[in-house]
Amino acid sequence: MWIMSKRKVIESENFIGFAPVKDKTGPGIKAATIKGLQQAHLDLGNLRGKGYDGASAMKGHLGGCAAVISKDNPSAIYVHCASHSLNIVLSNACKFVAIRNTIGTMKEMITFIQASEKRMDTLKEQITSVEPRSHRKRLVKLSETRWVERHDAISFFKERSHNGIG
Repeated sequence: MWIMSKRKVIESENFIGFAPVKDKTGPGIKAATIKGLQQAHLDLGNLRGKGYDGASAMKGHLGGCAAVISKDNPSAIYVHCASHSLNIVLSNACKFVAIRNTIGTMKEMITFIQASEKRMDTLKEQITSVEPRSHRKRLVKLSETRWVERHDAISFFKERSHNGIG
């Protein structure tokens, strides 16, 4: 969303909702998207950008959602979704042996500790003794698909190792 004042333009991204999609083709996804935008009372004449993942139903240059929306809204440029681009980069980075091994070791540690309530209690006690103000006292599983959650899990390990836990 762009907000224009006399002197500057402020760009922001706002979640407006989910649009149920029954027809998974480009035109079907377009129809559901347009309906959702209209229900949010957004002026489609102001549509300037659209971001999609790399699926052909979304970005296909002939019948993908991006192409069919562009026919009616030529000012709306297509941008590959930054979150999906980041996911691809991070997935490729995990192919490096050192990174893959580190993540594998973390997964094994999480599984080992979470398999025992006694080990979980010991970890909580250790965290409380070293970091009494910490609100994070549980291990977070390494998500296979959500990099924000994976980042949280890795940060948890990193923070605890710097404080002498683990």
